[in-house]
Amino acid sequence: MSAVSNGNPFPGLRSFEREQAHLFFGRDDQIRDLIERLSRNRFLPIVGMSGSGKSSLVRAGLIPNLTGSYVATETPGWRIAMLRPGRNPMHELAEKLSSEFAALDFAAALQTLQSSSAGLARIAQEHLVSKQKLLVLVDQFEELFRYGEHAEPVSATNDAAAFVKLLLAAAGQGEHPLPGFDDLPVYVVTTMRSDFLGKCSRFRGLPEALNRSQYLIPRLTREQQREVIEGPIGMEGASIEPALVQRLLTDLGDNPDQLPALQHALMRTWEQSAESRTEGKPITIADYEAVGGMADALNRDADQVL
Repeated sequence: MSAVSNGNPFPGLRSFEREQAHLFFGRDDQIRDLIERLSRNRFLPIVGMSGSGKSSLVRAGLIPNLTGSYVATETPGWRIAMLRPGRNPMHELAEKLSSEFAALDFAAALQTLQSSSAGLARIAQEHLVSKQKLLVLVDQFEELFRYGEHAEPVSATNDAAAFVKLLLAAAGQGEHPLPGFDDLPVYVVTTMRSDFLGKCSRFRGLPEALNRSQYLIPRLTREQQREVIEGPIGMEGASIEPALVQRLLTDLGDNPDQLPALQHALMRTWEQSAESRTEGKPITIADYEAVGGMADALNRDADQVL
């Protein structure tokens, strides 16, 4: 229900993906800042409150701009492993790496990762070819804490700690240098909800790494919010009446956690306006109000599901 499909330029409650980067507006300054920071520090933790757009910023903003392509198969200079930690972060990482490197099978990847804190660095050293770089994106990093609280305490803590050590060591942020792996082109980006920030002190070395390089997502300015609304519509060759743009900006207010609600309302408004758009008419306040606006569009969908 919430995907960008059938010409709808808004993702609803889902994040923008890499192939939708041309529809991702309002974050140019943030993307440039992220790329500059990553060039200085190969470990980049991105922190923000729920709904602030962390996943979209990385998937549809940072990665396409960093690699120069919206399509993974067209970026031979970069190998990219995107994962969520889930209940078993080592398995998730091994699966993504084995998918990215044809000569690496899952069992071998997992064994290497579990062998020592140099496991990820060793895989990169063995499988990256000349001028290639490896980017590991760990989206929703807070899953390390959320799932760990419902697992065997000692086992979950040990697995999570080993996973964090792998990431830090490969990105040159480990407590101890890894001889022979110092200059590997391995970059690690994580996204995490800000309310989990204090729990990072559970892992040795992680607070120090966070202090050196974390990026707290700033609020969008009013002009950037306007780009979020108007940009995707313009990319689809449609238009929106100025009065509706002002209404949307007012309804959005100054709350970054309302961005998903905005995207969902825009998705439904786009669908509602289909007939008038085929006649060359702009999207109007009447279309917006017909789906319930930001305040009620999501509630109406929930009622329909029930």
